[in-house]
Parts: sequence; structure tokens; C-alpha cells
Amino acid sequence: VIWALFAPIQELSPIRITQDYRIFLTLYKKEIVLTPLLKAVYLFFLKHPEGVYFKNLPGYHAELLQLYRKFAIRGSLDKHVSTITDLVNPLGNSMNEKCSIIKKYITNLLDDSLAKHYYISGGKGELKRISINPEMIIWE
Repeated sequence: VIWALFAPIQELSPIRITQDYRIFLTLYKKEIVLTPLLKAVYLFFLKHPEGVYFKNLPGYHAELLQLYRKFAIRGSLDKHVSTITDLVNPLGNSMNEKCSIIKKYITNLLDDSLAKHYYISGGKGELKRISINPEMIIWE
């Protein structure tokens, strides 16, 4: 009985994305607060539950740019295009860095046994994806 009082929650929370693109883990009453670029990356992967190979990222340039421009209030269009071009470059490390930072944000919010369902994962050369069931993603 005592263990049950202190054991971490093991039930997965739905992810709710509000109309203004705030990201909430409703069951845990926590918000995933990310910078504009990290938010664009995270929402991109939520929109692609099937996963994406990093080598195919250049084909998603326009989609990522559109997402990023919703959140990036500073900088010119040229700067935004340049940022996304760096992000989708399969020879660069920008996307790996962003995924690592997102993982750190989420593991700071949740125990890793839960967090692993909410961050972007996948081995080198494998599909990168967020493993949460897409039915648990609520878009307002």
C-alpha cells in the first residue's frame, strides 16, 4: 500500500495541442515548453507517427518551414529558410541536436520509463519517431 502511494504514474497521458500550439500532457498536468524551432520539430514528428528517416528530411523542408514560421516571431524569411535548410541537411547534425534537446526537456518533466514514449527516438539510420499511439494525440 505504501509503495502504491509513492510509485510513479505508469499510465500514458494523452498529448493535447491547443489552438495556439501549446503542448500539454493532460494526465500529468504538465506542459512541454519548447523554443520555436524545437516546437516545430516536435510537432512535425507528432504529425508523422509513421516516422521519418533523417536522410529524407530535405523533402520536408517546406512543411518544417511552415511550422517554424508559426512560432518564430523574430528574424527574416531568409533567416528562417536558412535555419530550416540547416535542420534538414542530412549531412549536418542539427536535427540530431534538436532531438537531443527535446529529449532532455521531456526527461526533466517525466521519469524515463514514461518519457521514452514522448520524445523522438530511433537508432542511427533508422526511422525517427515519437512512439506514443497517434490516437493519444489531441489536436484542438
